[in-house]
Amino acid sequence: MIISPPFILPVVKEDDQLRVKGRSTATPRLTDDEITENAMCPTASIMIGGTGAEDGTFPVASHLMWHNGIHLQAKDAGSHDYPVHAIADGEVVFRCKPTRFTEDRQHGQQYQDGWTDNGCVILKHTTEIGADGDQPVSITCYSVYMHLVRILITAGVGEKVYRKDKLGVAGQVYGHTKQLHFEICCDTENLKKIIGREPGWLDPEAIPTKDGRTDSIFGSLYIYLPATTPISLKAPTDHLRAETDITLGTAQWIKLDYGNEGKTPGSCAFTSYGINGQLGATRQDADAEYNLYKEATDRHNSLIKAHPAVKSSPSGWYELLRFGRNIGRSETDKDSLPDDAAHWRKIRTLEGKSVWADLNAPGTYKFSDADFLPQFGWNCYDDDTSPNDQRCDSERLKALIRAEGDQPNPDRNKDDVNLSRRLGDKDVRKAMRRAICKFPCEWDKHAMVERYEWLKEVGYGYKDNPEGWAEYVNHLRAMTFDGLPQEYTDAQWRFHPTEFIKHFRKCGWLSGDEMIQLFPMTAMREHNHQWVSEKVIIRQTLVNQYCTELNKSTRRYCIVTPSRLAAFYGNATQETMWFGKLYEANKAARYAPWDGRGFLQLTWPDNYIKYWEFTGKIIADSLKIQLNKAAKQANLQKSNVPLSDELFNLPVHILKWRDVEILSLYSVADSAGAYWAWTQAALLADRYAPNERAKKIVNGKPKIYYTNNSFGNVAGTVNVGMPTTSYTSVNGIVARFQAYTAAQIVLLDKSTFPDANGNLNYDPDDFTPRRP
Repeated sequence: MIISPPFILPVVKEDDQLRVKGRSTATPRLTDDEITENAMCPTASIMIGGTGAEDGTFPVASHLMWHNGIHLQAKDAGSHDYPVHAIADGEVVFRCKPTRFTEDRQHGQQYQDGWTDNGCVILKHTTEIGADGDQPVSITCYSVYMHLVRILITAGVGEKVYRKDKLGVAGQVYGHTKQLHFEICCDTENLKKIIGREPGWLDPEAIPTKDGRTDSIFGSLYIYLPATTPISLKAPTDHLRAETDITLGTAQWIKLDYGNEGKTPGSCAFTSYGINGQLGATRQDADAEYNLYKEATDRHNSLIKAHPAVKSSPSGWYELLRFGRNIGRSETDKDSLPDDAAHWRKIRTLEGKSVWADLNAPGTYKFSDADFLPQFGWNCYDDDTSPNDQRCDSERLKALIRAEGDQPNPDRNKDDVNLSRRLGDKDVRKAMRRAICKFPCEWDKHAMVERYEWLKEVGYGYKDNPEGWAEYVNHLRAMTFDGLPQEYTDAQWRFHPTEFIKHFRKCGWLSGDEMIQLFPMTAMREHNHQWVSEKVIIRQTLVNQYCTELNKSTRRYCIVTPSRLAAFYGNATQETMWFGKLYEANKAARYAPWDGRGFLQLTWPDNYIKYWEFTGKIIADSLKIQLNKAAKQANLQKSNVPLSDELFNLPVHILKWRDVEILSLYSVADSAGAYWAWTQAALLADRYAPNERAKKIVNGKPKIYYTNNSFGNVAGTVNVGMPTTSYTSVNGIVARFQAYTAAQIVLLDKSTFPDANGNLNYDPDDFTPRRP
């Protein structure tokens, strides 16, 4: 799933380094959550008197009425209107042109403080968030963009739109300008797949009894630690569990966040929480993620030295460090890891004490953001006793509103009027952000009167006020629609849109339709000392064939941010001749028969051996020495004769590993991720660098492309084994840069490209997006 806010803010130039007293130090960056929050600002208008609550809160607003979504304020874009964008690829299922503005106070859209626009677009999004074995976990949800003053898209119902397409312009809500009602919803079957369980309210203080889902894993990790969790005051030297009298003493949760909450890429933040959600202390481990491969290898080697008979692999340890558990290819097919492996990490307890704790001790349970844990605020509310009206009669949600925040006199909150006044409380607003609520659509004209008639029976201004009620009904008729699609009105489970987008921006899993867009339409190469531009041919069936295993690999090796994914696929697409050649088959190469295999093609014996040993395979030291010596001779002589199989009489199993197993669907993807990890390519991809304009002459005319130093260093690492700015040494570097540009357009919210005059634009020259 690739998703972004409906308002996309301009790119802010980012200096990768700050100079502090003559030393260079990493610049603290905004987290992705902070970027999303900045783009999705609540409206400035205050509608619930005396509370400080914004108009259009979720899931309830004024009078404690259900509200489908949230109201957002478009930031000032200067002299031009700020557009509303599609949050993800999708299909138009409904659109309604806005009614032209009129000063007529009898018009239904002239109500309360002024005019409200009624332009509306509804999109259906079908994407993927993981896989159960080789079967993708496909989900469908809907996004609604209401109160548009203009509609910009030309696509009609049933036609495709793509993420970041301009849908329209935010209009007025009760006279307040540049405001948007925005919502996200799904039906019950899709909610089950989104949250990985049956919908229903769960006790947020319940003690887990099993690990979380494995068909979808993303974002932060959450590990429940029982009171009996072993701890140590100094770093343990043995990586198997052992009897100890020193334990945690108090049950708690530990949250592991690679990169985001630490604000510096490559780090890991460890945050403690009580079982009641109480926030404890945080400890940040700098470069912990960049060093995952080294740490996994070190722990494996240390274990084997102390316990030679134990079955282990660096790969198994990598998964334990990365996910808190050994996920493997399936429940019964995993790289070796001892059942009693100890996962020691330095944490801070709820009391702030620094200790080493075994995060894999008996009674620990592991989860990720994909589990939507009630212990961290996510819960389902479907207990409304009168679901056909717009009044919130969910006692569980009312209890949530009563429970949060400072309440010196809780009795004053017993009635709905006073409860609605608590909606301005920051703790209440925070708690409701992760409420997933079931209630009907508010835009359906067919059921309009039934949903709102209850207002005539309570003290909200319509009781014994037929004129006021008639005016309100006139307004409702103007703001609701006939002909809403049944699939949308059936989608009655609703998320807080900002929280939903923040959550799934951590997913990093690409559907086949998203992945194919990463390929450029054309690519340049040098032929007979001249540059030619050729059409890039790629079949959707070929992309779908490799999509799941590539996603598993990028998830496993932390290649989940837009910049990392762009750098990975900018290389992997060109490296494999657009997925068409996963085996180099170059008998003339000096490193043949150890020529390239996989998505980041392994070459030379040492890279194959490094990957095999990572997965737990054993290669005789004598053979490694012989192959290393032969490789040096081959490189020096520029001939592959010293590496000939006939000279080595290689064992059958080695030939099978190299010529057969390495080309399996799993290995071609996993070996690429492992190579990325051990070369620390992520560190290079995380360094910001501007796109720079370049050109080649094709058929006598200039053809524009864009270089990028950050990506160039990754390409050098992939192709020649080290970072380089001498791009001519990198095979197919121009086509790689073109692939990187295509990947940036698809994966990043915005990236800038200089034109001929040096002005920065969001659209590169000589570029056409690929559309599935």
